[in-house]
Formats: sequence, structure tokens, C-alpha cells
Amino acid sequence: MSTTVEVFIDYVCPFCFLVEGTIDELKRECDVNLVIRPFELRPKPIPTLRPEDDYLPRIWKDSVYPMSHQVGIPISLPSVSPQPRTQKAFMVLQLAQEHGLGEEYSHAIFKAFFQEDQNIGDDAVIIDAAVSVGLTAHEVQQALLSEARRIQHAADQN
Repeated sequence: MSTTVEVFIDYVCPFCFLVEGTIDELKRECDVNLVIRPFELRPKPIPTLRPEDDYLPRIWKDSVYPMSHQVGIPISLPSVSPQPRTQKAFMVLQLAQEHGLGEEYSHAIFKAFFQEDQNIGDDAVIIDAAVSVGLTAHEVQQALLSEARRIQHAADQN
């Protein structure tokens, strides 16, 4: 019997990216059905963080980089300032999950932000990540404009 494991993530959380290997290991060792759930750490109107302020560099030095080295995943503090909102990326996650590509899409978004220093709040970056895992640019553009997906995302946050 499969066990459902819900993992709550935000695409601007480096720990959410770094835990992917542990989740993969869990899936290899156990009969697990993974469900990725959105959890915006700083939804509007809460300001997002800025990499030039003291907080992010300190946390990265003390916690993120050591964990990155421990798990063997190269990662860098993104220079995007302020950090992007992730609502639109999560709206496309809905589409990716409908196609059975939620994990692949999430990895592509994390990679774009933490390894390629791209602004994952930008539609073009989201589209590129989604297309790289097999979605079409047209359906991603529709998802980004979908009021129904926006409403679903808001409901998912509660």
C-alpha cells in the first residue's frame, strides 16, 4: 500500500531544493506517492528578502552552504533582488502536476533560481523551465493567465 507524503515548498527556499535527494531516497526505499504543495514563505503584501541585506548572506554562510556541501548539491545565493514572488511558478506547478511532471518542473524551477541565478518570477523563465520538462509554451502561457489557477493557488495557501 502506497503512502502519500505531502511536501510543502517555496521555490525561493534553498532548503526545499536541498532536500530533493532525501525525498528521492525515500521514494526508492518505500512505496511513496509524493505530493508537492505550495507554501509561499512571504505572500503579498509581506516584502520578500533582498540578498544584499545582512540576513540572507548570514543564513547562507551558516546553514545553506554547509548543507549544500553535505548533500553534494552545488547552490549559490541568487542575486535577484528582491527575491521574486512564487505565485506564478506555483500556478504552472498545477499544470505540471496534471501532466505528471510536478517533480521535474519543481526541480527545473529550483535549478533556474539556485544554480542559474534566474528570476523565477519572470514569465519567460517559468516558461523555459516548464518547456524543458515537456510542457508546451502555449499551455504554460495559458496557465499563467488563468484566473481559475490563481484562485486555486490562493485556496492552496489556506
